[in-house]
Amino acid sequence: MVEPTKSSTKPAVLRLAAISCVKIAGRPRISPDNGPLPTAPLHCSEIDGFAVMRVWPDAWLLSSDTLTPSILLARAEELADRSASLVVDVSDFYEAFDIEGRAARDVIASGCAVDFETSTPPMATAARLSHFDVIIIFRAPERFRVLIARSYADDLEEWLIRAAKYAHMPDSNGATQ
Repeated sequence: MVEPTKSSTKPAVLRLAAISCVKIAGRPRISPDNGPLPTAPLHCSEIDGFAVMRVWPDAWLLSSDTLTPSILLARAEELADRSASLVVDVSDFYEAFDIEGRAARDVIASGCAVDFETSTPPMATAARLSHFDVIIIFRAPERFRVLIARSYADDLEEWLIRAAKYAHMPDSNGATQ
């Protein structure tokens, strides 16, 4: 994968990322020990090696590249208010695509109405990308992660490769289309 930089002339790189995901439905415990939990919709924060996104009014999604699903589930249970929440491992539900580099915004913008030009990372939103229901995580100015239901991942990958072609971006194997 190409590591994007401000002066990079390399196009964005698309890759499938293996991640762990846990959903908290209900209310998390808000305390200083929990770190900066996002309390407003669309916000995202990093806590102890995992991302926490508030993607719906009463739902948070935790994801990690490094923690196993069982460890992430244990951390989510620590964050959840057990009397008002449900904590579920949804790692097998999601597949993730990372889109990075100077053309990343172009690829996302070609199929999504969310304006990331005026947004500040980190940010997460449930959105429609082309005709797919996804969660888009705006990680940095040239870095996005797209989460999608596993059953639609192959179709989204095909769409992203076509979108990347018009953004002059190589496919997941590094070949230019």
